Formats: sequence, structure tokens, C-alpha cells
Amino acid sequence: ARTMWISTFHSACVRILRVHAEKLDYPKTFSIYDQADAQRLTGYVIRDKGFDTKRFTPKGVYAVISNWKNELLSPAEAADRGTGMLDRKHAEIYAEYQDRLVKAGAMDFDDLLLETVRLLKKFPGVLAEYQRRFEYVLVDEYQDTNVAQNEIVLMLGAVHHNVCVVGDTDQSIYKFRGADYRNILQFQDAFPDVTVVVLSQNYRSTQNILDAANAVIAQNLARKPKDLWTDAGAGEKIVRFHADDEGDEANFVARSLERLNRGGRPWRSMAVFYRTNPQSRAVEEALMRSGIPYKVVGGTRFYDRREVKDAIAYLRVIANPLDEVNVKRIINVPKRGRSEEHTSELQ
Repeated sequence: ARTMWISTFHSACVRILRVHAEKLDYPKTFSIYDQADAQRLTGYVIRDKGFDTKRFTPKGVYAVISNWKNELLSPAEAADRGTGMLDRKHAEIYAEYQDRLVKAGAMDFDDLLLETVRLLKKFPGVLAEYQRRFEYVLVDEYQDTNVAQNEIVLMLGAVHHNVCVVGDTDQSIYKFRGADYRNILQFQDAFPDVTVVVLSQNYRSTQNILDAANAVIAQNLARKPKDLWTDAGAGEKIVRFHADDEGDEANFVARSLERLNRGGRPWRSMAVFYRTNPQSRAVEEALMRSGIPYKVVGGTRFYDRREVKDAIAYLRVIANPLDEVNVKRIINVPKRGRSEEHTSELQ
């Protein structure tokens, strides 16, 4: 059991690349840029090339580069695939961005996948080593894998075919990150000897909820048919509320909580789920106006806090002085020099 790896794709790729990075002309101590670092470097490239920063935003351009990398496209291949001026400009930024990453001895999150694929393809001995090490491969949420992740799985399982994937094409929600649900649909082509087990019994929801879900997902294209069922009973009917805006929606939530509380439900037994953090503001205001006690769970993650990222940037520069993004981040943090007030006191 000590030899098992239980991790995300990215974490596993980091472990592999830390051992073999020098084969790809990276230092073993290569830096890893998170999304904020990568967007900052993209912004530097856009600015230095003199492109219109309103038309070529760091966030938007980086998203294009990220999708190209997830499809295993190099800057040259991205340029060849481009059909117009905008694509060519994006490819030009991509080429410079990647060049600066290499010079800084750094990889972004997408590089962790792309460079691992490149390593396994370029060095058959390394691939054979990991095929022997990982005699059995299990991947969860396979509908959310992208082209690069799928390629890693196919290469690792090419010899022994001991690959088990779990996923549902109807639950694929990460296409904007490059996820491709067709990886599941094409799995039988990659491994013709596959056995398919349909997990149609649901243990979490009531039948009314599943009937509604079945009606919705039946409209999806290119899917494996299935009919979800449960022995938990029909349950309560689904309530649909059409809100005029986020304030109306939040007030409906507050009224629903008050009704449940009057019916004997304690406040601590209730929870409000929202899809994105910006939605919490309207809900909080509605709860405060109604006098409903609440506690917000979550918020800014520790490692996303500015002061923490600054401290980590110092450590990264110590480990890798070529790291352009982190050098620029801390070059004047905290601000150097004396304030005017402090200077006058000294005088």
C-alpha cells in the first residue's frame, strides 16, 4: 500500500516531473505558476508586445492558451491551426509566454499535464517504468478529463489494460476548462475488452427529484441511456420559484427558512447552498433583514490571500531566482524606503 499514489492528475504529474524534469530541459526545482501568476505573466507579454490590453485581456488570452495546452497544441501548432488575425495574435502571445516560462524555469498548471505527456512520449523507458509501477489505474469523474489527462491514462494502461474509470457524461460541467466528455464515450474504442457497469440506483435523492433529472438529461446529445431510480420513495414535490432578480431570490430563501423554523425546524438544521461566491452577498442581506442567525462557511482560501502569496513568492524566488513573475511580485513588497512622516521625525 505504501507504493500507491492517490492524488489529482496535477499532483501525480508534479511527482513524475520532479524526477525527470531535466530530461525536458527544466530544473528539478522548477516553479509552478498558479492561475494568478500565469495571468500576470500573460499581461507582461501583452504589454511588452504593445497589443491593445482592452482587446487582449490577460484573463481572456490565458484562457485561450490554457485550452490549447489542454489539447496538447504547441505554439507552432496553435499558429498553424489559427484561421484569422485574432488567432495569430493569440498564438504569438502564446509563443512568447511559453518562452518566458522556460527561461524562468517554471510551468503553469497546464504544463504539468502537457509536459508529462511529452515526457512519456519522448522517453519510452520512462513510460515503461510507470506502466510497471501503476499496474492498476483508477480514475474518478472521468467526464471531466481533458485531452491531455486522457492521453496519460491511455499511455499508462496501454500494456496491461487494467484501467477502471468512473464517470457520467450527463454530469460534465467543465467544458470551459477543456474537459471532454467524449473521453468516456471513446473509452471502449481504446480498450475493446472493457466491461461497462451502469450504476443507476441512487441512494441520495427521492424519486421525484430523479424523475425531474431524468427528464432533463434525456435531452442531452451523444449520451449513454440510463434511467435513475431509488427505493427511498417519491418524496416531496419539487418547488420551482422564478425570481425577478438576485434580491427577489434571496428574499424567497429567507421566507422559506422562516416557514421551516415556524414549523419546528431549528435554525442549525438548515443550510443555503449557492453556486458562486458573489451570490452570498444578496443572501446575507436578506437573512440580516429577516433577523435570521447565520454563519458563512468558506470565503477567501488561505493560500489565495495576498500576504500569503507574497510570502510564498519570496520562498519561490529563493529556490528559483529566474522566476520572473514572483521576482516582480515582491520587488517592492513591502514597500521600500521611509515615509515622509518618518523622514521628518528623523530630521
